[in-house]
Amino acid sequence: MTAPTLLLVGHDPCFARMLSYELGRAGYCVVADGELPRSIDCAVVNLDTAVPPEGIPYVGCTRVPERVEGNPCVLLRPFLVSALISALEQVRQAAPADSTPLTLSCTDSDRCAHFGHARLPLMPAEYALFKALLAANGRPVSRDTLTAALPSGKQPASNLLEVTVCSLRKNLEKAFGLRPIRTVRGIGWRLDME
Repeated sequence: MTAPTLLLVGHDPCFARMLSYELGRAGYCVVADGELPRSIDCAVVNLDTAVPPEGIPYVGCTRVPERVEGNPCVLLRPFLVSALISALEQVRQAAPADSTPLTLSCTDSDRCAHFGHARLPLMPAEYALFKALLAANGRPVSRDTLTAALPSGKQPASNLLEVTVCSLRKNLEKAFGLRPIRTVRGIGWRLDME
């Protein structure tokens, strides 16, 4: 099981370092605003300086007592780290199961995979392979079909397909924590999002 990933939004650098340290000790993977290496499980938002990100469950913190009244997901600063961790667990448990699909950007010039709020730029061969796997809707795709989908130009090396599959698998796992590409013996590969 991977550590839950938290996004810190709108915090001053000193406070963000303290939160990163304490939440890291509690078993969370913490990323700062602007870094989205993988899908985000939850956010900790300074409501005095920032707006909560859309579509991500969050715990807010503020120095304005009126914002806290009646909202268990907003903490009044200063607060105990244990209170923040408790609020994060409540928010994560109340959040619906992640049904965010793994998608591909529409434009060939962008060439990115998206999962939740994270995006992964892809190399041309990875993009073509991923596009072909997504188009199959979970059905196995043959080696010949995938080889034909690779960018044209010079004759592909005999192992270009295997190298591209390996690279795409590694990048999807690193960026999103997912391993969706499955080998289908004697046929090729398929994309498994279940």
